[in-house]
Amino acid sequence: MCSGSTNGQPASTPVSGARAVVDPNGLRGHAGTTGNRSLHGGCLLAFLPCGINPPSSVRLIHADSQGAHCVSSIKEYAVKSFYVIIALTAVFICSFDPALSASFYVSPSGAGEECTQDSPCSLATGLSRPQPGDEVVLLDGTYSEPLIVQRGGAPDLPVTVRAASKWAAVVRVPDGILGRVWASHVTLSGVTFDGAKTGGKQGGVRVGAGSEASLPEPVHDVILDSLQIHDVRASAISITSGEHDVVIRHCLIERTGQQEFWGEAFYLGSKYYPAETVYNVDIYLNTVRGFTQNGLETKKHSHHVKVHDNYFYDQMLWSSYGGDPNAGNEGTITLDGHSNEAYSNKLWSNECGIAVFVVEPEAGHKIYNNLIFAGTGRGDHAVRMKEWSKTWPSGQYPPSEVFNNTFFQLPSHAVGTLDPSILIVKNNIGLDLEGNLPSSETVSELFRDPLAGDFRLAEGSPAIDRAEATPYSVTDFRAQEITGTCRDFGAFEFSADNIYFQKKMPGQKRAPAAPGGLRTIEVGAGD
Repeated sequence: MCSGSTNGQPASTPVSGARAVVDPNGLRGHAGTTGNRSLHGGCLLAFLPCGINPPSSVRLIHADSQGAHCVSSIKEYAVKSFYVIIALTAVFICSFDPALSASFYVSPSGAGEECTQDSPCSLATGLSRPQPGDEVVLLDGTYSEPLIVQRGGAPDLPVTVRAASKWAAVVRVPDGILGRVWASHVTLSGVTFDGAKTGGKQGGVRVGAGSEASLPEPVHDVILDSLQIHDVRASAISITSGEHDVVIRHCLIERTGQQEFWGEAFYLGSKYYPAETVYNVDIYLNTVRGFTQNGLETKKHSHHVKVHDNYFYDQMLWSSYGGDPNAGNEGTITLDGHSNEAYSNKLWSNECGIAVFVVEPEAGHKIYNNLIFAGTGRGDHAVRMKEWSKTWPSGQYPPSEVFNNTFFQLPSHAVGTLDPSILIVKNNIGLDLEGNLPSSETVSELFRDPLAGDFRLAEGSPAIDRAEATPYSVTDFRAQEITGTCRDFGAFEFSADNIYFQKKMPGQKRAPAAPGGLRTIEVGAGD
């Protein structure tokens, strides 16, 4: 709407006996596009007395997609043989929703140029059409061409590429790439990417150029929402070449790697190039199962990655598929880079090679409030300090910290190669290290009902009010504030009155706030 005043009255209320003058060019249009386009707003410029035409010198500065200033100048003109000076000095600051938006419909058999629901076009044609604020809608079916987004949006006007029906639009390419986002201000939602075991050798979805394209700048402001990615022979989601401000949420990732060695669910950051540092990535409310490498790995050149409120389970070693038994995965979650956080995740039935958490020391990482149980197979350690190729000079970043996690019934409850001056591991349940509750005391009676997945502390548990002063989290696994005067050991803070939400899937819980630097993404109460 416009704000301002005319003759002392609000601009939204016309002067008695006046007519509105509207700039016809103040509505954004797109040449050479079809689709289904709808009008959302315009700009009311001025009110003039009835019967008087606008003076020729009135300057109309039309509104663009971001809103504009509408200015009228002072004009002298004659009425009935004498001059009347009318001061048209109102200034209107116009702010409204995107003026126009279009929906371009595509289908696996689409061959038209209209890109409407009744006459859809091909995937490639539809993806070549959107302007900022528009959407490309994938109708149900299996697409045998890759989904490559190369037309981006603008701040507050993203280009949206979505399935008409969640997971009913399937991208399946027999031998090649599946999904790529090579533009900024993009939301990709509801699409299935099927590697079909023989395809997807370059992985599922990549945000940014990687080594496959040359882009003018790193991709940023991207949301991957409610994707299904399965049976890819490499990483499910890769972000490796300087991208930033990315949100990944509500995705289902199944069976990554397997026939190949590399099979991370999330592969983030650059191993070699500081100019390609990945940062401000928020990963939450995803379900990941059946992966053969790390569930999540952040590389050397990454920072401020937050992974929280996710499920990781059924991890397996590559040897299960005939690979080298000595070339095991590293961890379920491996953190290199600096200032990354993993919290309030649930990890179970995983066979990790080195440890559940492999952590770069002296890098400012924080791992807390996670629940880890029912480990299988190898699992040399529960936590392992990554000492074989230390990334940062001493003193550049504070010690990394692992605290207030619960480890239960794992192949190993040991902490590997610890230097407590650069990696602090305290206040956890089920770690055989001073300052933590050891595995010998981590028995079923400690918890409410562990066989049913209820790892809240039982009343009178020796883990209650036992945590040392630091480090500790002010909230627990469910983002409940602590009770009493001291934080409990483990991922849960004891309270007989707290409502228990753990059995709900991540998609049924509301996500905590996004990390600093990201635009806030509102999640509905039913998410």
